[in-house]
Amino acid sequence: MAPYSKTVRLILTTVLILLIGLLVLQAIGYGVGFAIDPESGVKEFGYEEPTVVEDLTVALVGLVGVGMLGIAALLILSAILVWRANPAGLTSR
Repeated sequence: MAPYSKTVRLILTTVLILLIGLLVLQAIGYGVGFAIDPESGVKEFGYEEPTVVEDLTVALVGLVGVGMLGIAALLILSAILVWRANPAGLTSR
């Protein structure tokens, strides 16, 4: 079973890296739009575009964009840790 475990680990690692990459692209795609132009992003969170958009609403949508960019950065870090097979702080003695 030893030769199969290395192959299975490689396949699962590759699939996980691809999934994390897809999540990074999604977070960047939405995050950049919300961070650069939060006023146009307000309509993403409602059924119809509101007639009056308050400054606080625009600021919160901008923060959603910044948060999504932060999530993308953390996902990139997790992909690096998975690729390097780093246990992220766990020690094996």
